[in-house]
Amino acid sequence: NLISKGFLISAFEKNMTITNDIMADDPKGLTLKSSINDLCGSSSGNKLILLSLPANSVDKCIDDLATLLSPGDIVADLGNSWYSKSISRNEFLAKRQIDFLGIGVSGGPRGAQLGPAIMVGGSKRAWNKTKHIFESIAAKRDNTSACQYFGSAGSGHFVKAVHNGIEYALMAIL
Repeated sequence: NLISKGFLISAFEKNMTITNDIMADDPKGLTLKSSINDLCGSSSGNKLILLSLPANSVDKCIDDLATLLSPGDIVADLGNSWYSKSISRNEFLAKRQIDFLGIGVSGGPRGAQLGPAIMVGGSKRAWNKTKHIFESIAAKRDNTSACQYFGSAGSGHFVKAVHNGIEYALMAIL
C-alpha cells in the first residue's frame, strides 16, 4: 500500500523465507536491509519505524530500537497492542526524545492492499510529521479518509479495542 502511493520503503525482516518471497516479486520502491542496525542507519534525517509484531515481541524490539535511533525519530506500533502498553512505550521512548505513535489498524488483508481504517494516538509532533502518510494509505469514502488522530498515547489502541468489541459483538449476533 505504501509503495503504491509512491513512498520509498526500507525494511528488515529476519525470516528469510518471507524475505525471499517478497524479493521474488521484485517490488520497486522497497529495499530490504540485512539487519536492524542497517535499517536504522540507512537514511539521513528523521526515521519512521513501523512495527507490526506479535504483542510479546514489541517491547524487546523497542528496547533494541531505542539504542539505534536518534532524537526526533518516530516509532509507530501498528499491532493490536493493549492501550496501557502504548502509554508505557511512549514514556520509555520520550525519555530518549524518540516520538511514539500507537496505531490501531483494521481491515485485514483487503485493507492492507486497498486501505485500512487507521486509529492513531501518541505524540502530536509525530502525528503532524506523518499524517500525510497514514491518510494517503487509509481507506476512503466520498474522498474522506478513514484515518483519525485521537490524542495522547494509548488512545489509538483504545479506540481499536472498542472497535474490535463492537465488531465481535455484531459477528456474534449475526
